[in-house]
Amino acid sequence: MHPFVKIYSVITLLLIAGFLRHEMLILYALAMALAALYFQSAHFCCALKRMRWLFVSILVVYAYLTPGELLPYLPVNYSPTYEGVVHGLMQIARLIVALAALSVLLASTQKEDLMAGLTMALHPLAIFGLDVRRFSVRLLLTLKYVETLALNQSVKFNFNHFGDVEQYIAANEAPEVIAFPERSLAFIDYMVLCVMSLILLVVISLEYV
Repeated sequence: MHPFVKIYSVITLLLIAGFLRHEMLILYALAMALAALYFQSAHFCCALKRMRWLFVSILVVYAYLTPGELLPYLPVNYSPTYEGVVHGLMQIARLIVALAALSVLLASTQKEDLMAGLTMALHPLAIFGLDVRRFSVRLLLTLKYVETLALNQSVKFNFNHFGDVEQYIAANEAPEVIAFPERSLAFIDYMVLCVMSLILLVVISLEYV
């Protein structure tokens, strides 16, 4: 499948999650999680492990800061609201959908192919003066820097490392030749684009019926 189609599919999956509500969203997140576990279990489980405290934080913030009906059988002073718990779970479900889709995309697509798809997706922005290829190259080098840093177990990543990204790019951008594979969309790619667009339109139409 063309990398542009993969990126479009991921965006469509994320948009679908934004329109679904309650039980449908939970089922959708469960289906996406099972798909990610089937195709890229290691990558997805690692992403979930890194995000676990964010999930807990989101649930606590929504549960205790959202006004509504207090959950029964709990002390009044410490009881979260039912509406807050529901909203928190909905946000966590959407994050799981995003993690599942991105895990499959990143683990099944080489960085060069991914940047080629991104270049194609951002090509319309060239009319506003954006150098799409240069932007894609710099993004690719940034990803390589982060990956190299992540593989170094003796280094703990912190915000100070963001200042080193520009130096890494400046040191590697000139001597390293980066070629993005270019290929046209096949018939199956057009079919996937049509199917994903149709599914999104159906979900949107059902939401506003």
